[in-house]
Amino acid sequence: MNLVRRCCCLNILVLLKQVQKSEEVRLKEDFSIDRSRGKQELNPADKSALLAASELRQKLGGQITCITMGPESAKAVLYEGAMYGADRLIHICDPAFAGSDTLATSRILARAIERVGLPDIILCGRRTIDGETGQVGPQLAARLHYSCISNVTSVEKAEVSSIHIRRLLEDRIHTLSGRLPLVLCMCESNILSQLPTLKQIRMASSIVIERISNQELKLSSKEYGKGGSPTQVRSVQTRMQGLRNTRFISNLEDMTVQICHRIQKQEEEET
Repeated sequence: MNLVRRCCCLNILVLLKQVQKSEEVRLKEDFSIDRSRGKQELNPADKSALLAASELRQKLGGQITCITMGPESAKAVLYEGAMYGADRLIHICDPAFAGSDTLATSRILARAIERVGLPDIILCGRRTIDGETGQVGPQLAARLHYSCISNVTSVEKAEVSSIHIRRLLEDRIHTLSGRLPLVLCMCESNILSQLPTLKQIRMASSIVIERISNQELKLSSKEYGKGGSPTQVRSVQTRMQGLRNTRFISNLEDMTVQICHRIQKQEEEET
């Protein structure tokens, strides 16, 4: 499958998700997130994806399509995408999709993307603050048979057929390149420092949002929602992080004494 364009322009797709601010998250009785309450915002890592898409188009030209999946309120993040240059806005919205886990979500997204047209490159956040799984991007890449690079911090160089990026590893920054078509899962490191102009805001409000439901996707009931989601949350616990009693010791001898003392004290407590 060769999706690379012969001319110098890219068909760029950005996945955006509306999330609740972390301090206002409330759960329903079935442990799903109650999205009817609290303030909503664009997922922070998705902002990085939006910025990277804008930079790619500046270098190579092309079109940016933003897709979100969620209730009616999720349209707000699409308009935010339009303020930063998106040309096409698509809202996947169907009450039947509620309760979909990452597996079902990636299935819905893949079907929708196939319907609207396969892009050269897909950008998304590496994770969302309401789920923290980091699974949707790689799962989507697998369904579409795209290569996938996660934990991307920046796009260093863009060419018609390949992208050179930097990615974050545990102990280093990794520089590599990938051939298109490609899914990039962006870190939260890139911040939208430039606010949209009044002209951009006005233009964004004039873009018509395309709506897609299961009437168009034609998925079976076993492929979406709770019926198509093998993941089940059985319980949720709140863990309070207390302050640690930390001491900084520069002298090696004192450090050794303190460590031995702590070990002895712990052994006494255990016995």
